[in-house]
Amino acid sequence: MSLSLYAHPFSSYCQKVLIALYENGTPFDWRLLDGGEAVSREFAALSPAGNMPVLRDGEHVVVESSIIIEHLGLHHPGPVHLIPADPVQALDVRFMDRYFDHYVMAPMQRIVFDRRRPEPERHAPTVSEILPARRARSGLASAPVPGAGTRPRSPPSPAGSPASRRRAFRHRTARRSCPDSSRRGIPSR
Repeated sequence: MSLSLYAHPFSSYCQKVLIALYENGTPFDWRLLDGGEAVSREFAALSPAGNMPVLRDGEHVVVESSIIIEHLGLHHPGPVHLIPADPVQALDVRFMDRYFDHYVMAPMQRIVFDRRRPEPERHAPTVSEILPARRARSGLASAPVPGAGTRPRSPPSPAGSPASRRRAFRHRTARRSCPDSSRRGIPSR
């Protein structure tokens, strides 16, 4: 049974799967998503939403990097177990996996993909815009930021500016999406 991985090397999610494959020496066919028509058609048929990476294991198609890694551990185990057998330790590994996907790599991917766009189409998100918002939502706002203070900061937005209106809107909608958060001990945003 042969494995085919549809992936692009600039995607951190694809890199996670490549690490799992290489770490265990699992043979696979890398179907590089570089804009080639044949591979793009195959990929579109396997992942209509366009999410990558995609692993084709014979007739079985697996999407989402974390699920692919667990699939490899179950169906193509190697000498290195990336998910511990102990359920409590496995939860810790899955937590770190989700944490880095949501709070570290998702913002970084935005920056990488934006830099790959032609100059006039860039949205110009910067680490200084993305990281503080993520840190605040993740509860790490009080932790020291490496390199903090080395770049001049922009002045705070005036109360009626578009940036302050967006922050206020996000704050209101976050509270509405989880109205009973204070009763469960979950801090509201």
